[in-house]
Amino acid sequence: MMNECVNYAIFPVSWKQASVALIPKVGKDFSSPSAYRPICLLSTWGKVLDKILSRRLTFELEKTGKLHPNRNGRSTLDALQFFKDFVHSSKLNEHVTIAISLDMSNAFSSVEWRDVISALHEDGVSDYLIFSISDFLNNRKIVDPNLQINYNYGIGVPQDSCLGPILWLLIADRLLRAMDQIKNCVVTMFADDILLLASDTASYKFSNSFVNPLREN
Repeated sequence: MMNECVNYAIFPVSWKQASVALIPKVGKDFSSPSAYRPICLLSTWGKVLDKILSRRLTFELEKTGKLHPNRNGRSTLDALQFFKDFVHSSKLNEHVTIAISLDMSNAFSSVEWRDVISALHEDGVSDYLIFSISDFLNNRKIVDPNLQINYNYGIGVPQDSCLGPILWLLIADRLLRAMDQIKNCVVTMFADDILLLASDTASYKFSNSFVNPLREN
């Protein structure tokens, strides 16, 4: 059944329906909608097909080197260790370090579907996967019988889906690769948190070699 869904680029409509659980964020004002993290409770069969598409897409992107290397198989502890090692190495070379941390607000919820499909085409992903992912995104629906909620949405990747993070990475990858062009800049990412690091002999040099190019990008 799953193979037929992939072969015909069909993601059944009933598998796209999601019930949303709102998880409160610690230390936030609970009167604000942004104080809650929406988690999509998805169909079990839909998650199986979702996982198949996610693995195939990841395989293709990694095979062709289309995903930024500093994003896979890392945890928050890995990111902290990377930061610590960078600063330590900088000190050994008698350099100073600058660090800029970027936290993208509502990153997963803000992804435009047309940008995802465009990125898939740009990265040379197989047509059958593009068609399957396009159908995965189209006609998605949030339902809650108790609150009589039943509406379609057309932006964002479903949180708690397997494809969600990889589709977000497709968009974030464009930003990471642009930052890689900045002289003496090292960039790493965990989820939607991006850390930029640079090392130089004196702090005044960062203005021309790091800060100004960052503004341009």
